[in-house]
Amino acid sequence: MKLYLLLCLSIMTNTLFAQYDSIPFGGYDRTYLVHLPTGYTGTTELPLIIAMHGGFGDAFNIEYHSQLSAKADAENFIVVYPEGVKGGFLNIRTWNGGGLLWLC
Repeated sequence: MKLYLLLCLSIMTNTLFAQYDSIPFGGYDRTYLVHLPTGYTGTTELPLIIAMHGGFGDAFNIEYHSQLSAKADAENFIVVYPEGVKGGFLNIRTWNGGGLLWLC
């Protein structure tokens, strides 16, 4: 599983400055992808952009289509791509905005 995840990260991200991880909250593992700009050392404050995917999407999809990671490298900001929770009749990721999550 970890090898597969590393392979996905190397294919889907522009640099090695991205990490896919999760935070447990409300009984769910809330997953996200975070991209740090090239050369980021953690010693200075940087702007943060949160990029949320649409229906049927995920973090890797919005990262690829938005090209925000490349822009973050060029303009020196951090991007976080959170993911909605999978569930419902179609088992897709949603933000619990009144859509399909009630079908769980």
